Amino acid sequence: MEVIKYFYTLEVFQHIVIAPLWGIFFNNVLSFYLPKKGKCFDLWNFNFQLSLLIFALSLLLWPSLSWQQGANAQEFYLGYDWAFGTAYTYGLDRISLFFAILTTFIFPLCFLYSWDLVMQQNIAKHDLLNYLNSFFFLYKIIIFFFLLL
Repeated sequence: MEVIKYFYTLEVFQHIVIAPLWGIFFNNVLSFYLPKKGKCFDLWNFNFQLSLLIFALSLLLWPSLSWQQGANAQEFYLGYDWAFGTAYTYGLDRISLFFAILTTFIFPLCFLYSWDLVMQQNIAKHDLLNYLNSFFFLYKIIIFFFLLL
């Protein structure tokens, strides 16, 4: 049972790291089906729901950490080898979990704050797309920063 719990949590951990990039990809795909000018509520709504999904995924990591006194510092560890001998590693401990949950909580609030921009102004689709893509890129960088070893 412990092995299944470990692999399940590892999957959730990987999806938290990758999900902002999926947001950028689907923003660009959805942008083909939206009008050039006007209220692009669908694009904003998709991004808001994706940020809530990432927050829910980060909350799933909370019960999987061992909160015992003598537990290892790094609970989850992922290492990837890239080309030319480079590699990067992700890790999750108690402090980085707090920062990751805080980050994934703050970003949906930032999307709610941008509601005025989307609904009351007549902004161009490419401007909103650039705004949302840069938002998810920032999201990815911050999560990457907190979980990178």
